[in-house]
Amino acid sequence: MTLIFQLCLTSSFAIRAFAVLAGGIVLALCWVFLRSTSSPLAAFPGPDPQDWIFGNLLEVFESEHGAPHERWAEKYGHVFVYQCLFGEKRLSTIDAKALNHILLEKAELYPRTPSDLRELDHSLGHGIASAQGEPHRRQKKMLLPFFSPTQLKEASPMFEEKSQQLCSILRQMLEDNDSSSKNDKNMIVDMYAWFNRVTLDIIGQAGFGHSFNSLLGEDHVTRALNRLFCSGAFQYTGITFLIRTAVREFTFLQKFIRTQRTKAMKEALRILTEQGWKIYEARHSEVTSGLEKDKKDLITLLIRENSKTTSGDKLREDEIMSQISTFIAAGSETTATSLSWATWLMTRYPEVQVKLRNELLNALEKCPTGSLEPEMIYSLPYLDAFCREVLRFIPPATSMLRQAISSDQIPLSTPVTLRNGDIVNSIPIQKGQTILIPISAYNRSKSVFGPTADQFDPERWMSKNSEREGDSGVSISGQAVGLWAGLLSFGTGPKSCIGYKFSVMEMKVILAHLLLEFKFEERDPGGGPLIERRANSVVRPRIAGKKNGAEMPLRISFWKQ
Repeated sequence: MTLIFQLCLTSSFAIRAFAVLAGGIVLALCWVFLRSTSSPLAAFPGPDPQDWIFGNLLEVFESEHGAPHERWAEKYGHVFVYQCLFGEKRLSTIDAKALNHILLEKAELYPRTPSDLRELDHSLGHGIASAQGEPHRRQKKMLLPFFSPTQLKEASPMFEEKSQQLCSILRQMLEDNDSSSKNDKNMIVDMYAWFNRVTLDIIGQAGFGHSFNSLLGEDHVTRALNRLFCSGAFQYTGITFLIRTAVREFTFLQKFIRTQRTKAMKEALRILTEQGWKIYEARHSEVTSGLEKDKKDLITLLIRENSKTTSGDKLREDEIMSQISTFIAAGSETTATSLSWATWLMTRYPEVQVKLRNELLNALEKCPTGSLEPEMIYSLPYLDAFCREVLRFIPPATSMLRQAISSDQIPLSTPVTLRNGDIVNSIPIQKGQTILIPISAYNRSKSVFGPTADQFDPERWMSKNSEREGDSGVSISGQAVGLWAGLLSFGTGPKSCIGYKFSVMEMKVILAHLLLEFKFEERDPGGGPLIERRANSVVRPRIAGKKNGAEMPLRISFWKQ
């Protein structure tokens, strides 16, 4: 009798538990359904969700980065909506008027998402990348003088010195390589790794007056950056995506969810923070003791000017220190990635590489000193066109995410036809709505850059017969919203990249020195391996099929045989 009673109780409990679970699932499904259909954005064109849980997100993260948004913009037009987790509708647009509204005119209404800000703050501290509102205004005001034309000119010798050092190392590697014949010296080099080292050394000297010596093998900071931004960056499954999203949205879970990636990130943050404080304390000591009179690096200038400031613009000590980790990441990683893609594109378009080298050789013949000065390099038209096209075709980041802090109506330059056939001239926005701005889709938009926008062609920047010319002659139809060259590669508005001129100048000098010594080819004769765009904050190169790790293996040789 007792056994029967216990079984009845157990059975009754199981039934109730099952009923509660089933009811919860039904309610959750109803919530997802209502969320996905009740949004005013549901009427806008866009891809159908692949499933109710992930929507279209798995396609976004499993594809080459930026590719789905490029396809959707081509198919659905300059405004489209896709589905995220549990029915959330995400707006995406490349409409010029809408972008100006979001990024310029009403930028204060569309800050970064809270989860993005938390992650930036956790990774890079309270620097200019994560600052919003008044703190951002104060920091930008204090930092802008470092990026003046005069200060940028001061950095040119450092670009040249480190470029020559990189060339010297690669030259020695080729000379010492026994696997190739004496008359045909060539070898496979991971250019991504070397570009990371040279750009880190440059930002160390120009930004902080500090020698990282990464080119000489002291690369613990480089390894820390790779762990911070590459660890787990290319491994996405449904479960891992859910876990990462949960940890991003609910930071208290970090105490309970410890993965290999979180451990690697924690160690990387420790190294960067420790390095940042060492640099700050060294520069602060020099300023207070009067030993820094001849130093013109960013942190020294910032500490010096901040010490003179008595107004509310004065920066806190942790805000100054956070600029170090911010510029280590932003000042080296993004440029290194762009340089990697630049050399890769040279291998895909060898005629472009030849034309670049010929331009440099012609300029060198006219140079009385026998070596190209940085100022001459900056003015070379085809090199300038090439750098613009690289940054257009493969921008350092493929998207920007914003979240509305109040209801709004976003105006459109071109009307949109809704799913039911209605035509609208604006987009209704509710408070909390997330908006993804697909940089790569905008940069490859045929409505902006013409019918060949999906092709790599530096010549587009050399033409002078455009409907509306960009600042180097590129055909830009209608409105262009980008900070630089009509591109969104460096953003636009108050949150645009403050160091974009520094990055472009650095890129030109490094490429010029490399091209005058080396020839770049694909790793394997006849093409290959397939290199993909993969991102975790920055679009890094990855060999297709490899689960983790960024690399750009290319075959290099002396161009003079």
